[in-house]
Amino acid sequence: MSFYDAIRIGASGAAEDFTVDRSLRFNSSDSAYLERTPSSAGNRKTNTLSFWVKLGLSGISDSGTVASCNSSNSDTNNLSVVIRDTGIRIVGYYNNFRITNRILRDPFAWYHIVVAIDTTQASADDRIKLYINGVQETSFSTSGSVSQNDNLGFAQASTTRIGARSNDGVGSYFDGYLAEVNFIDGQALTPSSFAETNATTGQWNPIDTSGLTFGTTGFYLKFADNNLFTHFADTSSSARTVTRNGNVIHKSDQTKNGATSIYFDGSGDSLTVPDSSDFNVAGNDFTIEAYVRRTSQGNDEWFFVQSEGTTSNTSIGLHIGSSSSGYANKVSMRYTVGGSGNELTGTTALAANTWYHIAGVRDGNTLRIYVNGVQENSTSFSGTITDASTPVIMGAVNSAGSAGLTGYLDQIRWSNSCRYTGGTSFTPPTTQFTADSNTKLLVQSNVTGDLGSDSSGNSNNFTPNNFVVGDAVKDSPTNNFATFRLYGTPASSGASLAEGNLKFTTGSSGSARNLNRQGISTFLPTSGKWYAEVRVTGGSENNFVGVSAYQVGISPSSNNSRYAYYYGPSGEKYVNTNGSESNANHGAGFGNDDIVGIYIDMDAGTPTVYFSKNGQWADGSGNSDESNPTSGITLGDTFFTTDTGGHTGIGIIVSSSASTSNVNYQANFGQDSTFSGLTTAGGNTDANGIGDFKYTVPTGAKALCSANLPDPTIKLPNKHFDTLLYTGNGSGQTLSGLNFSPDWLWIKSRSSTEPHELNDQVRGTLKSLSSNLDAAENTASGRVEAFTSDGFTLGNSGNVNSNSETFVAWNWDAGETDGKTYTVTVVDDSGNKFRFDGFGTSAVTLDLAEGGTYIFNYPSGHPFRFSTTSDGTHGGGSEYTTGVTHNSSTQVTIVVAASAPTLYYYCSSHSGMGGQVNTNSTLGSSNFDGNLQSVTKVNATSGFSIVKWTSGANAYKTVGHGLGVKPQVVIIKRRDATGNWFVFYDVVDGTNDYLQLNSTTTALNAESYSIVPPTSTVFGTDGAFVGGNTNATMIAYVFSSVAGYSKFGSYVGNGSSSDGMFVHTGFRPAWVMWKATGLSSNWVILDSARDTQNVTENVIQANESSAENTTMGDSDFLSNGFKLRTTVNNDTNVNNQTYIYLAFSESPFKNARAR
Repeated sequence: MSFYDAIRIGASGAAEDFTVDRSLRFNSSDSAYLERTPSSAGNRKTNTLSFWVKLGLSGISDSGTVASCNSSNSDTNNLSVVIRDTGIRIVGYYNNFRITNRILRDPFAWYHIVVAIDTTQASADDRIKLYINGVQETSFSTSGSVSQNDNLGFAQASTTRIGARSNDGVGSYFDGYLAEVNFIDGQALTPSSFAETNATTGQWNPIDTSGLTFGTTGFYLKFADNNLFTHFADTSSSARTVTRNGNVIHKSDQTKNGATSIYFDGSGDSLTVPDSSDFNVAGNDFTIEAYVRRTSQGNDEWFFVQSEGTTSNTSIGLHIGSSSSGYANKVSMRYTVGGSGNELTGTTALAANTWYHIAGVRDGNTLRIYVNGVQENSTSFSGTITDASTPVIMGAVNSAGSAGLTGYLDQIRWSNSCRYTGGTSFTPPTTQFTADSNTKLLVQSNVTGDLGSDSSGNSNNFTPNNFVVGDAVKDSPTNNFATFRLYGTPASSGASLAEGNLKFTTGSSGSARNLNRQGISTFLPTSGKWYAEVRVTGGSENNFVGVSAYQVGISPSSNNSRYAYYYGPSGEKYVNTNGSESNANHGAGFGNDDIVGIYIDMDAGTPTVYFSKNGQWADGSGNSDESNPTSGITLGDTFFTTDTGGHTGIGIIVSSSASTSNVNYQANFGQDSTFSGLTTAGGNTDANGIGDFKYTVPTGAKALCSANLPDPTIKLPNKHFDTLLYTGNGSGQTLSGLNFSPDWLWIKSRSSTEPHELNDQVRGTLKSLSSNLDAAENTASGRVEAFTSDGFTLGNSGNVNSNSETFVAWNWDAGETDGKTYTVTVVDDSGNKFRFDGFGTSAVTLDLAEGGTYIFNYPSGHPFRFSTTSDGTHGGGSEYTTGVTHNSSTQVTIVVAASAPTLYYYCSSHSGMGGQVNTNSTLGSSNFDGNLQSVTKVNATSGFSIVKWTSGANAYKTVGHGLGVKPQVVIIKRRDATGNWFVFYDVVDGTNDYLQLNSTTTALNAESYSIVPPTSTVFGTDGAFVGGNTNATMIAYVFSSVAGYSKFGSYVGNGSSSDGMFVHTGFRPAWVMWKATGLSSNWVILDSARDTQNVTENVIQANESSAENTTMGDSDFLSNGFKLRTTVNNDTNVNNQTYIYLAFSESPFKNARAR
């Protein structure tokens, strides 16, 4: 079932009000997984697992267990859901219950998977049901036996894991992202319980599942957010409010007695607790203790204090002395008695990156300091210790973070008793404290929640294993974020992706900035302001971070490319905006652990990119010291022109020099500012309040995510292009189900050798051309006999309706209604005559379509009228008024009635000025933009028009197309005599070249024939293409790319027989046609209706009459383009050969689910 078949079955409305905030990232090399063991079993015969998944690259090519449950080594006690490059597997211990023929290899967007189990069903096929994006899978390479009433599923009282297998030890780790994981114990549900189709966009969207009945062992994993990593609580019985200031965060990279510890970055970080009588140090014994781990030495760093004014007048506090103090790097307890500040100092110099247990106690009138359970100093005092009324501060000397700790704290406890008496040594605790009656403040770090917390209300929580802070990311099914992908494939030695495709390793082979050692963002915007961050995470410092106008198969270091790099070692810029590279000073150099900010302003007068280092922007002179981006690299208008090889947008790109081995880059496109826990979160959002960035986002800039992408002009592409499949009956039939009346119809037999049949409503019914032939138009009956409002009617011709043959029909809409506004002028041409739109011929015959609305603006004194008689009232006739409205003395509108007679236009005041009006049942309207008059049917919204005209003399002529923008592809055919199909295009290098649709011949340069290149109003033609005939009738199909709906471009093959080039289109394709330009090769056509799943392989050749085959065009249709999977003859992916392609959309990328 195709994407739009699913929509046609029933769109249930909008699910836009429900948003998914987070997903959980699984990095297979980290061995990350969630685990729980239920205390009792649930319903093992009937249950449902639903989850959303976005694949990592290694998850595409390797095994990955999404969920697994095991109690013993038997099929009935094991169940796993595994995604592999051979399909989705539902497996027991020994047997594969189901393996899909459908292959999941789309890493750019989200899938929804539902596994429904009901072994009580009588039919074996109904006992395990699998759904992908709301559609039930029925095609399996393996469909193993499940006996009726077998115990099966995830409701066992045994180890259950998310992200790893449960049997034979932990392994088969999942790689990618999971969101909205629901397990329903006791019901076999359909996908509609978890998601619905948005009728406006056609997108399959998650819905709120919190109201479901989950059953005994059921659970709901939301991975809701990172709140627990930034939430701090007092776990004593007092449960005091702990306020976070700055960027304090729980981190798991350094831990003591829990899963995490509390990290302070030394710059504005602190935790505060309001004062309380429980913190009375004047008359009570106390114990203040914590584990401390500094990341460096030398500074005065406070980690606990309650102060009555200044640090010199501290009530009580613990800090580590600076290098300039008399107790450098030693712990000291400061206290105030009688208004005088005092220090009690330890003896051990605390090393960096080492945990120490520190305790300061009052034992009667004695103060003691302990380090790792050993008393290091003590003092007796007389008088009263000053009791402050200010908040308790942790991690700094005040709430603003002054004299703050750079490092970690854990197990912070204040007790109103002396826990360590008499100076006796003790063993510091190795487990987390448990609050007792003497515990008045306890702040600990043991964050495992959220990642594995059950939101069903059952408290069936999972324990996270091997995750880091930052693995709960903002990427989700309702806001898909950009990641990296390999620029060229197959990758060079060592080039790889990890961390949910956010970490790119360049590899160690190939030349500098070689195509196959590049990583590029999966989002390629063409307008707007965008911001991202890239962290260099290891390897040599010969690194490059930049932007590139992406071209498929063209190295971003070649002169045919366009790019702007920021070079690590020197901070120079390497720029190619016009075909040659230059370099100059730009910013400070950067290297390991530095974060480069990239800000692209594509809305400026000319596109500009800015680079920062650790939050400071390059000044253009070799320094990075500006707080705001002001010194950018102007990319220029030519950065995006078609002479850059059919680029599809601008991408953020990383690479390295030839001498570099394995430079690692990790990107943050707004989903994770910790860079997988390598640094603290920044908490900065974009212009729309979206994302999580380390540094402040430039004004107006946005994160690269689907929520920020502009809404596509065409949300439902099947209202402009769609495919119908049918079986011939040999007699006649009407096909329906389209959302429009097809203006251009292309039919081909799939199962037999038959010619292609191309028909359109501008030429009319029973006028057929064949793309595989140079023959003249065929007017024989029995072919396309009528166009209907949602399809077409066929006769008995075997070409289109042979009995039992299977057929495909591709349909394009060239606009819902005809209509046009004409400017009428009067010229002296052997007497006054009417002319239209400045055309050079007077009193021409107009073509107006029945049902069309036409407006004529004419000059005062020459009333423009219609009649059924030539010259109207001057010729003895009367004015025709049906559908005619006189808007003013200089404007008239006519709505041409059905079956209207032939009309004539005339001037009611002067004779001899007018001409004939053909009121056609065929569609299209007169166009006067070229120096040849044409008839056009135009869908400017979808960038498609149909044009017919009669050729002129051998001089170079132009024909109006009506699109209002420059077309990239024009397909032309002579109708009245033999002649090749000419496919003109400019998508390779900007020049106007052509191929022949009915031939395997190579490309020729149209401009060498002095044919005028296309403009926003016309395209060129030449009498030489019609044998010098001045009265040849012609037809053209004209196309201009529309973002999210159509793309006409080029790619360069890489020669791989399994891992070919990825071609970015900006949408999930419904139909693609390509051909090599420099080789004798076939025209290859694929579509998503004949191949509803990957691999897309059923090829029809536009230049051949043969049946479809599966031997020459294997590719994957993905959510934002297509990826080649084969090299056959010259037809698909020959190394270093250029191919042009035409592609139409099934769904814009903004709204696409993974395919």
